[in-house]
Amino acid sequence: MNKDTECSAPNNASVPSGQVCAVIVTYFPDAALLRKLLNSIATQVDGVVMVDNTPQDRSIEPGPLLVASGLSMHYTIAFGENRGIAAAQNAGIAWAMAHGFTYALLFDQDSIAVSNMILQLTQVAANRIAQGDKLAAIGPRYVDPRSGRSSSALCIGKITTHQIPCGSLLPGQIIQSDLLISSGSLLLLQALEEIGTLDESLFIDHVDHDWCLRARHHGYSLYVVCGAVLEHRLGSDRVRYWFGRWRSFPAHSATRNYYMLRNILLVTRRPYVPLAWVVGELASLLPVLLASLILQSDRVSRLTLIFRSIHDGLRNRSGPLRV
Repeated sequence: MNKDTECSAPNNASVPSGQVCAVIVTYFPDAALLRKLLNSIATQVDGVVMVDNTPQDRSIEPGPLLVASGLSMHYTIAFGENRGIAAAQNAGIAWAMAHGFTYALLFDQDSIAVSNMILQLTQVAANRIAQGDKLAAIGPRYVDPRSGRSSSALCIGKITTHQIPCGSLLPGQIIQSDLLISSGSLLLLQALEEIGTLDESLFIDHVDHDWCLRARHHGYSLYVVCGAVLEHRLGSDRVRYWFGRWRSFPAHSATRNYYMLRNILLVTRRPYVPLAWVVGELASLLPVLLASLILQSDRVSRLTLIFRSIHDGLRNRSGPLRV
């Protein structure tokens, strides 16, 4: 662990841990939402490590919330700067590995595990492993609390990606998926020995997809459990506009759009990334970029960062955006 990383001592650190360690990544977290997340997982996990990407002048300290959650084993890592989602997840995963956990359960700070979500994930994982499955990770079904919109399993076809919705399936069924969103995903830590950790050079966006594509390349399987539900905001706020009918697109910041496009270009030439994934991601992103240029006010900065993302992506420039 880096010497400039601030850590809080874990409770009962010498006590052998259980199966599931929650890894929560925070960045200027909302205390109320974070408290809801902790309350939703407190009785379902065996330990939790919170990794804070907020700069030193952060407005809240997440550590006391962990203490208040009543979890018997917890730990806090405060970077004091934003090192990106992958670096934070890797730090939490490393702590879980060092303390003998079987699984790392990744969470964003605004997600909430509904009912017995974690129990369902671990039961399915155990069943798949018992049947000889080469398992990498299992994820829940995501429901957006704002719209009620539900996520789908993402599968890679010959030309592009396609979705298999859980809505048409029985709650007890599982769907094999080529891609998982990181929040709510239960990672089998043993599988990381072959797959590797999350790619910190991507900083944010497509970090989860890159890891899943590597897992797929190494012959591992991933699943979505339809009955396991996570409340999670699917994307950012949306901008509505009229064009023949009411439509909407995700209102990401110009910086976020930079990472989305740049990282597609970065991973495109990696040997484990299929062309169908690249086509599917570009087909989804390019209309969003065009709509943002037309309908949002900061057109000049957006266009500048779009060109910058193409420039950096083609020249293999990764890491955080350098101003």
